[in-house]
Amino acid sequence: MEMSTSHASSATPHDLVRLEEMHDILPNYEVLDFIGRGGMGMVFKARQMALDRIVAVKLLSVQVGQGGLDFAARFKVEAQAMARLSHPGIVPVHDFGTTSDGQLFYVMEFVEGTDLAKRIESEGKLPVEEALRIALAVCDALACAHAEGVVHRDIKPSNILISRDGKVKVADFGLAKIDAPVTASLTLSGTTMGSHGYAAPEVFSKASTADHRADIYSLGVLLYQMLTGDLPRGMFKLPSQKVPGLDTRFDAIVCQAMEEDREDRQQSVAELKSELEAHKNCRTLVPMLEMRMVPVERPRARWRWIAAAALVLVGMIWSHGPEKADEAAEARVAVENRNVPPVAEYGGHRYQLIPGGFTWTEAEANAASLGGHLATLTSEEENHWAWKQFSPHLQQRGRPPLSDRGWWIGGKPSEAGGWQWVTGEPFEYNCWSLAKPPPARVPRLRQHDNGGGSGLPAWSAVHYSNRCGYLVEWDSAAPVPATAPTVTDQEVRKLAAWLFTLPLSSDPVSSESHGPDLLLKGESRNLRKFSELPAGPLVIGRVRIGTLHVDAAAREHLEILSRVHSISDLRMNAIDDGKALSCVRDLTRLYTFVFKAASPGPLPLPDAELIHLERLGFLNSLRIEGWSSFTGRGLSLIADRRRLSALSLNLCPDLNDEGLAQVARFTGLTALSLTGTTKITDAGLQQLKKLRGLKTLTLAGTAITAKGIADLKTALPECAVKVLPGG
Repeated sequence: MEMSTSHASSATPHDLVRLEEMHDILPNYEVLDFIGRGGMGMVFKARQMALDRIVAVKLLSVQVGQGGLDFAARFKVEAQAMARLSHPGIVPVHDFGTTSDGQLFYVMEFVEGTDLAKRIESEGKLPVEEALRIALAVCDALACAHAEGVVHRDIKPSNILISRDGKVKVADFGLAKIDAPVTASLTLSGTTMGSHGYAAPEVFSKASTADHRADIYSLGVLLYQMLTGDLPRGMFKLPSQKVPGLDTRFDAIVCQAMEEDREDRQQSVAELKSELEAHKNCRTLVPMLEMRMVPVERPRARWRWIAAAALVLVGMIWSHGPEKADEAAEARVAVENRNVPPVAEYGGHRYQLIPGGFTWTEAEANAASLGGHLATLTSEEENHWAWKQFSPHLQQRGRPPLSDRGWWIGGKPSEAGGWQWVTGEPFEYNCWSLAKPPPARVPRLRQHDNGGGSGLPAWSAVHYSNRCGYLVEWDSAAPVPATAPTVTDQEVRKLAAWLFTLPLSSDPVSSESHGPDLLLKGESRNLRKFSELPAGPLVIGRVRIGTLHVDAAAREHLEILSRVHSISDLRMNAIDDGKALSCVRDLTRLYTFVFKAASPGPLPLPDAELIHLERLGFLNSLRIEGWSSFTGRGLSLIADRRRLSALSLNLCPDLNDEGLAQVARFTGLTALSLTGTTKITDAGLQQLKKLRGLKTLTLAGTAITAKGIADLKTALPECAVKVLPGG
């Protein structure tokens, strides 16, 4: 219902004429004001004279003669059902009928306040707590309606009214479909109900078949819009990608609610409500890329969470060397590991199915942390071998959902079009059983049974926020030798206690990374006090250090940090000694690394020190800032250059054209920042033409000319070059 219940509304001359005519066509009501106009009609504020109460009257655009008798009959049945709905979160229907000139109308409670559309328009995204409050209230209202067999089919912000005291009410069940045989024959053939952008696909394809799950789809859209301020259109970004710090678990809730196949959505608003209530008291969480190695427990699959966690620990020990654990922990792993499928070999590679509930992004990061990658099934024989080997471990009873009938593999769309494996090789989507991929907004590849009873595997391109297990592949037949030193839990606690005594970074630009803090694997809250540490063994996933003076105490604790191999994200925001770089040498699972000199700088960092980055084969984001003596030639010491996608070399005055030649060898780069690098020239810049996937290049304080930038833009037309003032 496109309406606001506030008094502040401007009526057109046509509407003013209608106000004068309303007494003749609605003699029992004194029409006081025009409220709004929607796709189905106009809404007026009126006084019901018999009961002396203020009401809202909706006058439908369709007249009895225009819609036919079946429309009038359906309207009567639906209006009677709406009148029976009694819930504090539903705007009640008081009366309905036909005006003297043949128009259909119904009378509702008048709600003094505003609607959700106006709130979003004025505020943008809502606070998480408020979005949850509204979504839960709508769930309650829809649960009542669905219990009575009434489906709304037009859930959208303008139909969610918010009274002046904050109460949430769902309005305008005028498009409702009564889910009962009596109305099946009364639905107009070819009628399309609902609003574009909010209505489920089945509402537009065949409205008469839409059931209560259409409201779940619309509520998913509504939740996305409240959390982000935008509508999810096309290949939309996940909520946590649009709102940094938002709980990533909202991604799965929203995307499941918006599944095109209604069988894959939550099957009731009660199920959706229970998922939302689980996050009702959540604090703000970190972005998804920082949540690595995090199995997500699903209500129906608790054993998978245990098995996946156990297997991740076993994989870490196998791939990166043994880490000390007490006998009790080892015993727990032995018990929990009994249902985990064993590692299998094929063609000189090792494969492992890891059950659980992971998004594709989490699965990719976890596979990398285990020393492997998501499986690349490059031949028909390998595809069928993998299915035959691991499918017996899937849920077999009943009709399990798709998430329980398969696993993630390493296929994703390439920027050039088509598909590519996570290892970079392109491939054709044929999967030896399906002709073309099914639609998906942001597709990633999943191997699953083809549903035909033949036992053959198929591939599906599904949204990467879906959750299932994954198939990890190691490109070797033997485990990686164990050479890295271990760290005890007592040492980890000593490291944490020291971290919490460090000062904050004074850099105003990095307010989100002032530190010091740490994030534990499987947790979502940044810990900043020793008292916040849990009693069990600590497994650190991320460390952020603000200001660090490298003295004897710092060196002692950095040595401990160098043995905490679970760290995937390390940010050192103000370090006064380049030799501290040595602490990352054995952090082979590092995914994000920031190494920034303390102010005032720059401080010396010889190229030779970059040898400590040599073994960081999974590094995706690297930031080196504020260092002199760093020419960039040391980047040649990094052995694996395929994965790095974001590189920042800011305020490094000695970075030169020879260093840019090394930068140009990181062919996976999509973002590059070079500010305050006074020695690079047009000739060096042209070497970046090799970076075909580069999307953004930031420059400031360089000797590069406008012509040099223009030449690069010609070679890389999809790269946005930003030239900032100063450096």
